[in-house]
Amino acid sequence: MTIDTTTVQTAIDTHGAQTVYAAANSRLAGTHNDLTRVGLKAEDLGQANMIATIAFGQMSSLDQRADEASAESDLNRLAAPQP
Repeated sequence: MTIDTTTVQTAIDTHGAQTVYAAANSRLAGTHNDLTRVGLKAEDLGQANMIATIAFGQMSSLDQRADEASAESDLNRLAAPQP
């Protein structure tokens, strides 16, 4: 099943790209109900990733950089030696 991009766009227009992006990432992490709250459903992780990709592309450059910095910080924390 493919993602209806019109439905994704409607969710972005209604809730904002950052909210839809966060909901899609929650789905990727295993939480299913966040996408439902923005009117979307992902049958699988591929669909959740597609929703996240569409929403990320519509986020402001400032929000994109903030998300990238957060992800980099998380990766650095995971890579740090553990005592």
